[in-house]
Amino acid sequence: MLLTHKIVQPFIRTLEEALPYRVTITDVNGYIIGSSDTSRLNQFHPSAYEIIQGRQPVETLSPDGIWDIPEGVILGSGEKIEYEGECIGLIGLIGPPEELQLHVKTAALMLKLLLDRKRAQEEVQLLTAEKNTFIANLVLGQPGDERRVEDRGRLYGLDLHLPRTVAVIRPDFARFENEEPLALSKIRRELFAMVKAAFPHDQDMLCELYTEKIIVLSASECHNDAQRRRKITEKALHHFAHQARSRFAIPLLIGVSAEEREFTRYNLSYDQAILAMDIGGRTKGADGIYYYEDMRLGRLAAGLSAGAAEMLRDSVIDKLRAAGEEGLIETLVCYFEHNTSVSDTAAALFLHRNTLQYRFRQVKDITGFDLRQIDDLLLLRLAVLRYQYHQPDRKD
Repeated sequence: MLLTHKIVQPFIRTLEEALPYRVTITDVNGYIIGSSDTSRLNQFHPSAYEIIQGRQPVETLSPDGIWDIPEGVILGSGEKIEYEGECIGLIGLIGPPEELQLHVKTAALMLKLLLDRKRAQEEVQLLTAEKNTFIANLVLGQPGDERRVEDRGRLYGLDLHLPRTVAVIRPDFARFENEEPLALSKIRRELFAMVKAAFPHDQDMLCELYTEKIIVLSASECHNDAQRRRKITEKALHHFAHQARSRFAIPLLIGVSAEEREFTRYNLSYDQAILAMDIGGRTKGADGIYYYEDMRLGRLAAGLSAGAAEMLRDSVIDKLRAAGEEGLIETLVCYFEHNTSVSDTAAALFLHRNTLQYRFRQVKDITGFDLRQIDDLLLLRLAVLRYQYHQPDRKD
């Protein structure tokens, strides 16, 4: 353990509240790294150095009770700081040595307790960082030897064969781009704490990925009820999203995978969540929660072959553009976003129902596709999804 100014100066301020003495702390080489009088910082303390070396302090007491104090030395009492069998510095109180003996020993003990606490915090932080790396490697498909992975999971108290759903949370920090790095780091920590509070189950696994994504592998005690497990995950994500938006007014793009039981396939679940996030962000909006299992048609549109995609574009999108009716594309987008409800679409577009029906007839006249025919409706939906997915102004 190395004593530093960053460690001891706050401790000195706390100690001064408990003891009516000024305090000086030196490192193992006798240089002052903490002091009630900050003007003494980084100065060499000869008496402290002598005590550290096991010799007598430079100030001496004559037989008649008079102190001989060299120039530049302040009278006081010091105690070596022994930590794990090694001297790492000295703590001194300023004043008559005869009345400071007990106090300086108490101060040294308090400092040792502080160092123990700091060591424990560092070990917890290290364990947390190691666990974060472990989970990140699982979702990125870099787990290593399966037996060692299971042993490591047991070390963290994790059952790696429970059904889990991977959720990828990507906050949009654009509005905080002018914030100081420390302020932005604090926001990230608070968001992570919110996610942790939303997923408190001891088998939930959380990690941060490259400071831009939070990964959740949610588990549940409802091991035999997949629908119940999904509802629990949905409720937790909506609770977190509501809190985060209320606290920071920050857009959150969240993708959620299908459920997976084998840790060797968590990387596939991660890919599913990323795909759901990508499709949802492009076709619906960059602030929402999107589930892989609910995006079957969206996944089909995104994965169309080049030939099929070109056919749809030529048959629908390009024909509407060529006719100067690009507004009809947005009408179709709104219609599908409102689940083909004429009333809801008309209300959203501030149109009369008859006007909306007229627009649908225009679509049929220009493209040949009739929204009242199921095959045509499906092809128009795919064309619009593909159009939305490849909009150049959509965020990746």
